[in-house]
Amino acid sequence: MKLALRKAQSSDLDYLVELRDATMRDYLLEIGGNVTREAYERNIMWKFEEAAQIIQVDGQDAGFWRVVFEEDKNRFYLDLVQVHPDFNGRGIGKTLIHNLIDQAQSEGKGLALSVWKINVAARRLYEKLGFVIYGEDGNEWLLEYKYA
Repeated sequence: MKLALRKAQSSDLDYLVELRDATMRDYLLEIGGNVTREAYERNIMWKFEEAAQIIQVDGQDAGFWRVVFEEDKNRFYLDLVQVHPDFNGRGIGKTLIHNLIDQAQSEGKGLALSVWKINVAARRLYEKLGFVIYGEDGNEWLLEYKYA
Protein backbone atom coordinates (compact mmCIF):
# COMPACT_ATOMS: atom_id res chain seq x y z
CA MET A 1 0.00 0.00 0.00
CA LYS A 2 1.44 3.35 -1.08
CA LEU A 3 0.27 6.15 1.20
CA ALA A 4 0.63 9.78 0.13
CA LEU A 5 -0.72 13.25 0.85
CA ARG A 6 -1.48 15.82 -1.82
CA LYS A 7 -2.57 19.42 -1.48
CA ALA A 8 -6.35 19.70 -1.63
CA GLN A 9 -7.77 21.73 -4.52
CA SER A 10 -11.11 23.49 -4.90
CA SER A 11 -12.03 20.75 -7.38
CA ASP A 12 -11.96 18.30 -4.42
CA LEU A 13 -14.87 20.03 -2.68
CA ASP A 14 -17.62 17.62 -3.80
CA TYR A 15 -15.50 14.64 -2.72
CA LEU A 16 -14.78 16.26 0.65
CA VAL A 17 -18.45 17.05 1.27
CA GLU A 18 -19.36 13.42 0.51
CA LEU A 19 -16.51 12.22 2.74
CA ARG A 20 -17.60 14.43 5.64
CA ASP A 21 -21.14 13.14 5.32
CA ALA A 22 -19.97 9.51 5.24
CA THR A 23 -17.62 9.86 8.20
CA MET A 24 -19.17 12.53 10.43
CA ARG A 25 -22.94 12.70 9.87
CA ASP A 26 -23.92 10.31 12.68
CA TYR A 27 -21.65 12.06 15.20
CA LEU A 28 -22.92 15.48 14.14
CA LEU A 29 -26.54 14.39 14.50
CA GLU A 30 -25.83 12.94 17.94
CA ILE A 31 -24.39 16.23 19.23
CA GLY A 32 -26.98 18.39 17.48
CA GLY A 33 -24.58 19.58 14.80
CA ASN A 34 -25.46 20.93 11.38
CA VAL A 35 -25.39 18.42 8.50
CA THR A 36 -26.12 20.77 5.61
CA ARG A 37 -23.78 21.10 2.66
CA GLU A 38 -23.11 24.71 3.69
CA ALA A 39 -22.01 23.63 7.18
CA TYR A 40 -19.82 20.91 5.71
CA GLU A 41 -18.21 23.39 3.33
CA ARG A 42 -17.52 25.86 6.16
CA ASN A 43 -15.67 23.15 8.06
CA ILE A 44 -13.81 21.92 4.99
CA MET A 45 -12.70 25.40 3.95
CA TRP A 46 -11.15 26.31 7.33
CA LYS A 47 -7.41 26.73 6.72
CA PHE A 48 -7.98 25.10 3.32
CA GLU A 49 -5.18 26.85 1.43
CA GLU A 50 -2.77 26.52 4.31
CA ALA A 51 -3.31 22.99 5.52
CA ALA A 52 -5.88 20.85 3.67
CA GLN A 53 -4.53 17.64 2.19
CA ILE A 54 -6.08 14.66 0.47
CA ILE A 55 -4.99 11.25 1.71
CA GLN A 56 -4.21 8.94 -1.18
CA VAL A 57 -3.75 5.18 -1.18
CA ASP A 58 -2.19 3.73 -4.31
CA GLY A 59 -3.15 6.91 -6.17
CA GLN A 60 -6.80 6.81 -5.07
CA ASP A 61 -8.36 9.52 -2.90
CA ALA A 62 -8.92 7.92 0.50
CA GLY A 63 -9.50 10.74 2.97
CA PHE A 64 -8.87 14.23 4.30
CA TRP A 65 -6.00 15.38 6.54
CA ARG A 66 -5.50 18.82 8.08
CA VAL A 67 -2.65 19.79 10.36
CA VAL A 68 -1.91 23.37 11.37
CA PHE A 69 1.08 24.76 13.21
CA GLU A 70 0.21 26.86 16.25
CA GLU A 71 3.19 29.15 16.46
CA ASP A 72 2.19 30.67 19.81
CA LYS A 73 2.20 27.18 21.36
CA ASN A 74 5.09 25.78 19.30
CA ARG A 75 3.03 22.77 18.37
CA PHE A 76 1.30 21.01 15.53
CA TYR A 77 -2.45 20.66 15.87
CA LEU A 78 -4.03 17.69 14.12
CA ASP A 79 -7.33 19.29 13.29
CA LEU A 80 -8.82 16.59 11.14
CA VAL A 81 -8.25 13.08 9.91
CA GLN A 82 -11.06 11.46 7.96
CA VAL A 83 -10.55 8.15 6.20
CA HIS A 84 -13.20 7.08 3.70
CA PRO A 85 -15.11 4.00 4.91
CA ASP A 86 -13.89 2.04 1.86
CA PHE A 87 -10.35 2.36 3.25
CA ASN A 88 -11.04 1.66 6.94
CA GLY A 89 -9.06 -1.03 8.71
CA ARG A 90 -5.82 -0.50 6.78
CA GLY A 91 -4.00 1.52 9.44
CA ILE A 92 -4.03 4.70 7.33
CA GLY A 93 -4.85 7.13 10.13
CA LYS A 94 -2.48 5.37 12.51
CA THR A 95 0.38 5.52 10.00
CA LEU A 96 -0.17 9.22 9.26
CA ILE A 97 -0.32 10.04 12.97
CA HIS A 98 2.90 8.07 13.62
CA ASN A 99 4.56 10.08 10.84
CA LEU A 100 3.31 13.33 12.37
CA ILE A 101 4.58 12.30 15.81
CA ASP A 102 8.01 11.59 14.29
CA GLN A 103 8.02 14.95 12.50
CA ALA A 104 6.97 16.89 15.60
CA GLN A 105 9.54 15.11 17.74
CA SER A 106 12.39 15.64 15.26
CA GLU A 107 11.51 19.35 15.02
CA GLY A 108 11.17 19.74 18.79
CA LYS A 109 7.51 20.70 18.52
CA GLY A 110 4.49 19.71 20.56
CA LEU A 111 1.49 17.90 19.13
CA ALA A 112 -2.16 18.22 20.10
CA LEU A 113 -5.61 17.32 18.85
CA SER A 114 -9.19 17.22 20.00
CA VAL A 115 -11.80 14.51 19.65
CA TRP A 116 -15.52 14.47 20.23
CA LYS A 117 -16.36 12.82 23.53
CA ILE A 118 -18.82 10.53 21.75
CA ASN A 119 -16.08 9.24 19.41
CA VAL A 120 -14.74 6.71 21.88
CA ALA A 121 -12.98 4.57 19.25
CA ALA A 122 -10.91 7.53 18.01
CA ARG A 123 -10.05 8.62 21.56
CA ARG A 124 -8.85 5.10 22.37
CA LEU A 125 -6.67 5.05 19.25
CA TYR A 126 -5.12 8.41 20.17
CA GLU A 127 -4.45 7.24 23.73
CA LYS A 128 -2.89 4.03 22.41
CA LEU A 129 -0.60 6.18 20.26
CA GLY A 130 0.59 8.17 23.29
CA PHE A 131 -1.84 11.08 23.55
CA VAL A 132 -3.26 12.05 26.94
CA ILE A 133 -6.31 14.12 27.82
CA TYR A 134 -5.36 17.49 29.27
CA GLY A 135 -8.74 19.21 29.19
CA GLU A 136 -12.14 19.49 27.62
CA ASP A 137 -14.02 22.03 25.58
CA GLY A 138 -17.76 21.46 25.30
CA ASN A 139 -18.31 18.22 23.38
CA GLU A 140 -14.58 17.60 22.87
CA TRP A 141 -11.66 16.12 24.76
CA LEU A 142 -8.37 18.00 24.32
CA LEU A 143 -5.34 15.73 23.98
CA GLU A 144 -1.61 16.24 23.66
CA TYR A 145 1.16 13.86 22.78
CA LYS A 146 3.42 12.88 25.65
CA TYR A 147 6.96 12.17 24.50
CA ALA A 148 8.64 9.26 26.29
